Amino acid sequence: YNILIIVKGVLSSVISIFLLLVFDMGIVAMAIGLVIAHFIAVLYSYWKVNKIENMKYKIKRVLLVDMAKYSYKLYFSGIVSHFSNYISSLVVALLLGPAQVAFYQLGKSRIELLSKIPSSIGTIIHPLMSNADQSILQSSKLLSQSIRISLVLMTSSGVLACIFIYPLTLLLYGKDFIPLVITPTCSLALLDG
Repeated sequence: YNILIIVKGVLSSVISIFLLLVFDMGIVAMAIGLVIAHFIAVLYSYWKVNKIENMKYKIKRVLLVDMAKYSYKLYFSGIVSHFSNYISSLVVALLLGPAQVAFYQLGKSRIELLSKIPSSIGTIIHPLMSNADQSILQSSKLLSQSIRISLVLMTSSGVLACIFIYPLTLLLYGKDFIPLVITPTCSLALLDG
């Protein structure tokens, strides 16, 4: 799986850069690079799985219906979160000036880094918890430990962000963005000291 992700990422970049530099294709080069890289990644995964177990194709109507029932809920929740994300950006764009919108988008992209902590822990925890050899007690211990670890990591990241938001905003974005920052007292104490 790791090799699959690396192949997909590297190939899409290499193909896109090649098409941009040699053929000057613009944004189309990015789309072509992504499609070709995904196709090659699918072929690679098929080859690797087929080496372990010969794949046979059977269309089961019951399985297709079950997959459709599951996937439409997942797809609908993805659409709702996508619209929620972009509607909030639209409201910000309508109510605030260009500088505030830029600052909002930068802050929003930075705060999404915090969501990577529980998602990366979840990537490891979900397969371990679904292991059939583990008891419910072991799974609950593992889950509670992961919640505690992610709580500590996210809380410490949030506290550090609150402490250093004023000096980092001043350093990275300049004095024009300072009125947008709610300055905690500890951040001001660092600047004065």
